[in-house]
Amino acid sequence: MPKQKFDHDPENEILLGHRILFELENYNPNPAREGSMQQEGYYNYFIGNDPSKHATYVGLYKEAIIKNVYEGIDIRYYFDNGKLRYDFVVHPYADASQIKFRLRGQYNAYIKGESELCFTTRFGEIALADLHTYQGSRVVQSKFIKNGDVWQIALGSYDRSKVLVIDPLIYSTYIGGTGADEGNGVAVDGSGCAYVTGGTQSTDYDTTAGAFQTTFSGGSGYDVFVMKLNPSGSGLVYSTYIGGSSSDYGSSITVDGSGNAYVTGLTQSTDYDVTVGAFQTTHGGGLYDVFVTKLNASGSSLVYSTYIGGSGFDEGYGIAVDGSGSAYVTGGTQSTNYDATAGAFQTTFSGGVGYDVFVTKLDFTTTSLQESVVSETKNNFSLYPNPAQNYVVVENYTNSVQEYQLSDILGKVLQVYILPQGKNMVEISLPKGMYFIRERRGGKAERFVVE
Repeated sequence: MPKQKFDHDPENEILLGHRILFELENYNPNPAREGSMQQEGYYNYFIGNDPSKHATYVGLYKEAIIKNVYEGIDIRYYFDNGKLRYDFVVHPYADASQIKFRLRGQYNAYIKGESELCFTTRFGEIALADLHTYQGSRVVQSKFIKNGDVWQIALGSYDRSKVLVIDPLIYSTYIGGTGADEGNGVAVDGSGCAYVTGGTQSTDYDTTAGAFQTTFSGGSGYDVFVMKLNPSGSGLVYSTYIGGSSSDYGSSITVDGSGNAYVTGLTQSTDYDVTVGAFQTTHGGGLYDVFVTKLNASGSSLVYSTYIGGSGFDEGYGIAVDGSGSAYVTGGTQSTNYDATAGAFQTTFSGGVGYDVFVTKLDFTTTSLQESVVSETKNNFSLYPNPAQNYVVVENYTNSVQEYQLSDILGKVLQVYILPQGKNMVEISLPKGMYFIRERRGGKAERFVVE
């Protein structure tokens, strides 16, 4: 029998790759094509010696759109962190069930877990990851299904009068151990590596050999975790705990051009890891202090790490870094003695029983703050005790009944309370972790910990 296109003879070949074809079924063979978001510059192509096949002044675009691949359905191609991506764009009232495709060249193809489309090659299993389908901010349920040799996409209910985007993800992965694991911040470097931080209660969280801290030390609370994933999401470049003997929680992360990770969050530990000569080497005395930590590119050691905080509750929410390596941190503080610099916009606390915003610029080459500003933001309620166990008291400062929402760290609303003016004891039965109560009509959420 003659050798077919996808037949292979491993014993007599040098294996350099394995090609898989993704072939659409019953598509429009003559779709219109257009570029979107044209860029400056152009390409010239002089391939071969036939001038009729040369092309000059070829425009550059951020996106290429193939129109009406199916009736009312386009394919949008674009680059994301150097990788080619595509979406199906289903226009109003188009029939998404027209989208059908075959895989050719694989050994096998199957659904793994809930909806992850996988196929096998001579090099092992390859995952096409999952689908992210949405209309604006609303996520629509979707999954791959197989009908004979043909694959399709099954959709949950959605508004057919609006555009629907079906986005096959580059990758999607679980990360975590046997305890509670919560991701709060993510950043991406120029090569497509993802840096993630949050809090973990898992003593078996995945850490890598040679990382800064490979064992959990948070007692009954959380440790910070910081991990770097490779561009394909298939492996860890490094993963480490950071934390002392009490609860520590990563809220935000950014990365500089050299691959150093900058993390902020909140720490309850009086033995959180700080570096010699840092701005503040001891805990400020409140329930939580802000921490700012710079981790080297290999995740093996701290370049710089400091507390920032006074005698009240201080929390870091966001961090950014400039080209010179200075870090910019923001969050909330209840400390009347939070470090503000002379000549800053607001140098005194005015949050009453609530929080003020702080904005702090930290120069890692010195032991001082370059700038630190405290600005006012007030809530119409407070809550205590914090940490809590079986109840919290919500004190409503307004002159009327208000509606409050209790949510978890992911923003899922767990309970709604209608509470009058004054002090209201609210019974809670929640797993250990971090939670939020927010006045529904607006305002900043108040964070509390269940121990």
